[in-house]
Amino acid sequence: METSNAILANQRQGKKNLLAETKSEESRYKNLLKTVREKQELIQREIFELEDKLRQAIDAASVPPARPGTLNWPAEGKLSQGYGCTQFAKTSKAYPTCFHNGIDISAPTGTTVKSARKGTVVGIENAPYAYGKWVAIEHDNGLITLYGHLSKQSVNVGQQVNWGEVIGYMGSTGYSTGSHVHFMVYAPKTFTTQPSTISGILPIGATINPFDYLP
Repeated sequence: METSNAILANQRQGKKNLLAETKSEESRYKNLLKTVREKQELIQREIFELEDKLRQAIDAASVPPARPGTLNWPAEGKLSQGYGCTQFAKTSKAYPTCFHNGIDISAPTGTTVKSARKGTVVGIENAPYAYGKWVAIEHDNGLITLYGHLSKQSVNVGQQVNWGEVIGYMGSTGYSTGSHVHFMVYAPKTFTTQPSTISGILPIGATINPFDYLP
């Protein structure tokens, strides 16, 4: 009887210890999640403020006229979010500025992502808390396209790419809730990179609506 009581007491104590440890882990996780969200919000505001100034200063004469087929779709999949102050941007805390600077195309991880037009690769970096692994391409008409949240990049800076050439694979790196490619179009001569103490190297430019150029 005494042995059985001792065993039960040990079991109860073990459960208490496990519960306390679980609560401690949960608390640490919540604090970590809060820190991550704060960093993501800071990055979103930083990007918006930098790009908004560039958008206001766009030289309209330098921008190719809106014409369907100027660019190809970068991947097959579901259009999960459009450009600008979308409904998701309005209702989600993910975009504190209510502005989505590209379009999102969702598909399984590993789906091929292709160059929207022939051009030269001008940037390959990784931006945690933002675009994750990204590739930027400057095209023969001056537009620059960027492909974010890739699981893998498969080109190098300076490489020449053709229409539809594979430049990477879809994923969910950076600030992402699921596998997709974040596709952006920048006005000519506005693309640059910005070192960030929080998020590595950020691509920055005057974004314009990709739908103006897609088929």
